[in-house]
Amino acid sequence: MMPHPSTDAPANLSTETLNAEMKDQNLLKVEAAQVYVQMKKNTRVSRNIRACWFFKHLRQKVRFTPVTSVENLTEELTLVSVIPKDPEVKLCRNQVYEVCIEPETNVTFLSSQYRLSFTLDLSPSLMSVDVHNGQYIYDGILKSLSRCLRGLVAPVPIPGTDVSYCPDLYISVICHTPVVCSATNQVLVQGVKVNQSNIDYYLRHIEFELCQFEAALSDSFAKLLTLYKREWQQDCRTSRLEGEEDTGEEFTPTDHMGTPEAGFTNMLRYGILALQLLPDNSSSGIIVITDGIVGLPSSFEIERLLNQLRNHTIMCSFIKVGSSSGLYRKLCHVPHIELMQAIATATFGAYLGSAPDVQEELDDVNLYHRAMLFWSFQRGLEGFKYELTHYSDEDMPGSISWIKKMLHRHPISLESFGIEHLRREREKRVVRAGLHNVLAVRLREGYTLKSINISQDHREIHVKMHFPWRDYGKIEYTAVASWPLEMDHLVTNIEVAVEGSYDLLHDMLCKPSDIYERSPFRMSNVKTLWNILERISTTDHILEKLQSFSSQPTYYLTPERIRSGVPLFYMQQEGPSLNMQLQGSDIDQFACFWKDVIQLKTSTWQKWLHSHRIGLVLEHDRQFPKYFQVPNASSRFTSIQCRQAMASLSLLLREWSTFVLAENHSYIKFLHIDQDKPPQFFCVLRLTSKAPNMIIRMGFLGGTPACIRLDEIEVLREKIRNLSFPHRGTQKISSRIPHSASAESIEEVKRHKSPLSREGSEIACCVLLTKPVEKILVIYESRPLDMLILKESVHFSSSGLSHPPQDPMRSTFRTITHYLQHQRWVWTIQASKKVPVSMSSVSRLLSTITKLRLQEGFNVAVSGAGITNLVLEVDMKEHENSSDGEDPPMHTCVVQYIVFPPHMKIIDDSVSEDDQCDSGVLTEADAEVQIVTECWLEPQYGVCCNNTPERQHFNGLNYMDIAKAFYPSDYECVSSLSTFEHLVYLCQNISQPSPDLLPTLQASPPSTPGHRLRDKKTEETSFRSKSTVNLVPFPFDLQSLLPRSQQAKLLFSTFVIGDANTVSEDLLDPKGPNELLLGLFYDKLKENHSNEILLSADDCYRFLQQVSERSQDKIKHDRPTKHSH
Repeated sequence: MMPHPSTDAPANLSTETLNAEMKDQNLLKVEAAQVYVQMKKNTRVSRNIRACWFFKHLRQKVRFTPVTSVENLTEELTLVSVIPKDPEVKLCRNQVYEVCIEPETNVTFLSSQYRLSFTLDLSPSLMSVDVHNGQYIYDGILKSLSRCLRGLVAPVPIPGTDVSYCPDLYISVICHTPVVCSATNQVLVQGVKVNQSNIDYYLRHIEFELCQFEAALSDSFAKLLTLYKREWQQDCRTSRLEGEEDTGEEFTPTDHMGTPEAGFTNMLRYGILALQLLPDNSSSGIIVITDGIVGLPSSFEIERLLNQLRNHTIMCSFIKVGSSSGLYRKLCHVPHIELMQAIATATFGAYLGSAPDVQEELDDVNLYHRAMLFWSFQRGLEGFKYELTHYSDEDMPGSISWIKKMLHRHPISLESFGIEHLRREREKRVVRAGLHNVLAVRLREGYTLKSINISQDHREIHVKMHFPWRDYGKIEYTAVASWPLEMDHLVTNIEVAVEGSYDLLHDMLCKPSDIYERSPFRMSNVKTLWNILERISTTDHILEKLQSFSSQPTYYLTPERIRSGVPLFYMQQEGPSLNMQLQGSDIDQFACFWKDVIQLKTSTWQKWLHSHRIGLVLEHDRQFPKYFQVPNASSRFTSIQCRQAMASLSLLLREWSTFVLAENHSYIKFLHIDQDKPPQFFCVLRLTSKAPNMIIRMGFLGGTPACIRLDEIEVLREKIRNLSFPHRGTQKISSRIPHSASAESIEEVKRHKSPLSREGSEIACCVLLTKPVEKILVIYESRPLDMLILKESVHFSSSGLSHPPQDPMRSTFRTITHYLQHQRWVWTIQASKKVPVSMSSVSRLLSTITKLRLQEGFNVAVSGAGITNLVLEVDMKEHENSSDGEDPPMHTCVVQYIVFPPHMKIIDDSVSEDDQCDSGVLTEADAEVQIVTECWLEPQYGVCCNNTPERQHFNGLNYMDIAKAFYPSDYECVSSLSTFEHLVYLCQNISQPSPDLLPTLQASPPSTPGHRLRDKKTEETSFRSKSTVNLVPFPFDLQSLLPRSQQAKLLFSTFVIGDANTVSEDLLDPKGPNELLLGLFYDKLKENHSNEILLSADDCYRFLQQVSERSQDKIKHDRPTKHSH
């Protein structure tokens, strides 16, 4: 008889449960003092996810088996090592343990991929002599970099195990100098993957590039000293009149050197920019190697920098070079150690007073691993341990820490005592959101965990967080929630307090008085603290509202008219306004919630949302406007439009989203875990930047699973990639294929079409970009006045007054131009001042150059004021000899090509630059017409590969040689069109004699070899010192027109030479009649020409050679004579 299932099933279940409990009781219990957690490769693991993992496993029984390898991990976070509290307990392999993670357990997170930016400080203070070590301080820069890199590439032993792993390290090395007029880019190497097998190769390369940069910097200093010497010794007016031609200076004295305060912030700005161009989904870090002699920026600059570093989860570390002893300090050469320590602690980084050699520490985690690769919550509270730097800064005589120690100690007992810190409660409130979400917001703002306590009755958890605002003041944020954490009871009690000195609390709590007027710096700090405290309540209020999305049906029940595609808001200058076509009480409640969402700035999204981006360039309309490169009658330009691509993209986003928040601005999509249940999360999509260069920002509600986020992003990217121009019935697809072409060639033509030959649905509406091009996009507000100088355009106000930037070191243009590689060509297209050039011919020339770039795959990114910026991403791979036998890593390199409107160069001394600015247009008698093109290249290390047939000439070139590759095609284009226009002018003006235009060989711009690393450094000692602006004279080349001209051949009969049988024929010249006939024929041809141009002997030989080598139909009309060289 079979047993009844309803009676036997509970018995079976209870037996299984009992067996599981017995197994758990048999497991060895371990209390963890330290645990190490490995993050999954190619996955973004935010601070929110790290904190959630910690609280999820807090006071929980975690099963753990010691790992044998950390490769191919499937979980976002995996526990890989446990160090017990009892030092005598040793964990064995293949043994399962029950690990208890307590609130005081130190959790360290390890990553499989890192991106690090090294900034080398080359300020003048580093050129001083270190008397203690007997060398220049500058010599320690490369030594510290070498020791740090060698320590980082060493295998990382995971503490508590015998497992080691080698993470992927992508680095960039940048030099920083306060000399603004330095003509070379400041990047030594970017985007290389370093390991133990290639570190020697890259260190030699960095040393070579540093020597070249040093030579270029020396030239810049020489110009700077000459300028200041002239300014000191001569009157300013006399200097401008007498020394203008022989000096040729490019900047004014105020533009040459930046302030020390701006120099320190720029070192971090360059580091942030370099990290954004390295591979995503990796832990980020900036390492600044400096002597510490920097200026103290303003409190506003410090707060803005720290917010940038915290928002991007960047660990900022400092390595100090120079002697650690304070007895040899010279006047004003005192390092600002406290500033570096404060920034390192606030960003979870490290400060190292020296760079020791750790080559012998192979079996243990070395100093650089702990300082720059390990991440923990306690790092932001305590900072990096100073004893690891081999000495304490407090023991350094002359340092600020040493002075504080001497001041704050008992005069007799010499016992140190500190200033008493007081605590003042600011506010208490209740936030209706989960503890995970509340802590995630604080962590993104820079708070760090101080302590975690669970009440004695095990019903509440108390989490204290600290915000290291200043050395004399901190903000304490306490969150209390029920324990264990419940998803149904999302309530958190908040308490905000301020800890600091009595003076700080007095200034903060008391009303403003007259003392603030006498101390603006003090008042500025207090106002900054007030703003931070106010932002806490504002942030918590927004969090509370966003987290109530799934619990309030009025927020996700979309009205019918909105679901049909009607936008909820219209964007105006004063802000979003509700669509007047929508009315009703349900609309008002629905719009109240989403109005707060649309008003959120994308720069603050990551406090509440998981932020992602998609960069793209829209395809321009097929028909270019007439006056987008040359001015119209009113001296104005038109911009290139992308209406068709923008309309297609808007339609796609409307279909993808649940409803339209604002047309061409914001879209909302609801996300379901279970399709039969209400949505639990949502995604807000916002279009930023101006077409054609567009950025799609996607923000997912905090707590959205990573798998859902990645799937949505990939699906949308694929839809955008497949978006094409709508096919129109009136379009005709025509492709000329010769009748004699083979079937293979016809198939090849059909399979691949060049960009300009594609029509209709073959044209993609959008081109997706891998790197954040908007961060390095060079934008000119107006055409520079002097094209021979690389300087930022002067901004003009509505009143016509110019407003140049006050500090060139803080200029975004300066930051970008000192990072990218630059080449500019100034083409002279007039034979002389007396030869006019029409605007139609100039427009044809500029349009042809633009089409050359479009044919190579470029896309228009910016168009305005007659300036067109075209962008292209090319694939780059590292050199094979720099890899360890594996396939070299692939990267992308951003190439920008800019075409300027016609430039009028003043050649009449009676016309000044002020007249040019006032009139805006110069007559042909006053100026010489020039066209200007330039390119900017991202200094990505490697060689170009995987190019389309239209740009095969890029293959095998590095980023510096790509600029050289533009010159031959551009010269051919400019030479052919300008020569043709000049011939037309000569033919139309026969009365005017032709000027002497014997063709001269045009030299190409300065070139650098594709592989610049040489054993003999004397071959190229100053390639960075060469000017990047190249002036090309009038490229008259008559021979360049022959291959593009129609050919014609005249066949006629001549006299036949006799057999010399008679005496008369023997006495006469037999070739005389034919020579006479040819002479008469040449005389007739001379009468029919329009003008005469003299050719040299070399040109005559080139002409005959081109005629003989031209393609012709030899079957019908064979050449009657053989050509002999």
